[in-house]
Amino acid sequence: MPKKDSGDLRAGEDRKLIPEGKYTAQCIKAKRGSVGQKTPKGSFALTPKVILKFKIVEGEHQGTELPMFINANYKFFNPGTLFYKSWVIASGRKPKRKNRMPLEVFKGHIFTVRVRTTRPLFGDGTETPVTLWYSTVAEIYEKQA
Repeated sequence: MPKKDSGDLRAGEDRKLIPEGKYTAQCIKAKRGSVGQKTPKGSFALTPKVILKFKIVEGEHQGTELPMFINANYKFFNPGTLFYKSWVIASGRKPKRKNRMPLEVFKGHIFTVRVRTTRPLFGDGTETPVTLWYSTVAEIYEKQA
């Protein structure tokens, strides 16, 4: 006999909030995906992203997992894009024109990263309460191992 649904809704992933700054973190996952966001016209659209997941490996926040979302809405990534810069740091080389840039160069490696606080906004542009803020990796500074 099937269980009755209580009608309760369930929470998704828990977003962590740690102080902004530089951390040593290991990339534990790298994938392509899409993230929804509002467009300037107020509609909702999915934007292609590279999604990297990092785990802090030292200090007070050791074990904390944080995402990094990189815009992937390009046919080719030029040297000014965040993905290009991050990929060059992870791979240790610049890609040749039109070369593939596989995400495997990130997986399992340890980096110095900068963590920032994401402060979502309400529809009218005002900030949400601190309880809804969360941390993300903003940049990769260097590859350590």
